Amino acid sequence: MTKTPHEIYLAVNGKAFDVDGYYGAQCWDGVMYINKTYWGGQVRHCGGDGYVHNLWTYRKTNGMLNDFVEVPMAQAQDGDVFIWKKGAPECPASHIAIFRKWDNANKTRATFLGQNQGGPNGAFNQASISVSGVLGVLRPKCYVNTSTGKEPNTTTLKWIPETGTATFTHDKIRIHEDNPDGKVIPNVTYNRGQSVKYIAKCAYKGHRWVRYVRASGGYGCVAVSGSEIHGKDPWATFK
Repeated sequence: MTKTPHEIYLAVNGKAFDVDGYYGAQCWDGVMYINKTYWGGQVRHCGGDGYVHNLWTYRKTNGMLNDFVEVPMAQAQDGDVFIWKKGAPECPASHIAIFRKWDNANKTRATFLGQNQGGPNGAFNQASISVSGVLGVLRPKCYVNTSTGKEPNTTTLKWIPETGTATFTHDKIRIHEDNPDGKVIPNVTYNRGQSVKYIAKCAYKGHRWVRYVRASGGYGCVAVSGSEIHGKDPWATFK
């Protein structure tokens, strides 16, 4: 599977990257480091007055659209890149960061992974930021489904170690013993607002799954999306 935004978060959180050697760990440096290191893209420069809002303004000529596609903000998914204008209420010098999740029902604030947004010495952190003043949203091409329209249906089970917390956004999600093909545990489900600390993940038979250690012993396994495609039909949020 493609390296997920959560895997990237685990790799960079608390670290600072100065890609161009100027002004320390700026927001631009952080996203360009990830674009080159994890998304298969290139370092794209701001141009104009040197502020990061120019990545959006000149996206049709600066190479950004070689690495990303434009998406409506209302369709934002984990891993999308938001760019703020100069003078935005909470980002007056403009800003660029990676969307993780919406923080409220009316979608005016969200959690973003980025540099120069409150972390020590500009290091990567996750912070809640208003989306007021956002110029646009870009999705890394590695997160765009380029299949023929058929839903993937992986039939080989392969667990990938990862630790995190999944908080469910749907109700009545069944729990399986050990793996997705395991026995369904009767009379127990996960519901909206409940969470589980998982130790591994996989994509299998039309869903994405997480695995966790059960309090009573052994492993539990639960689906966290209605598709194997990252970001499509999520049934949980992650941190």
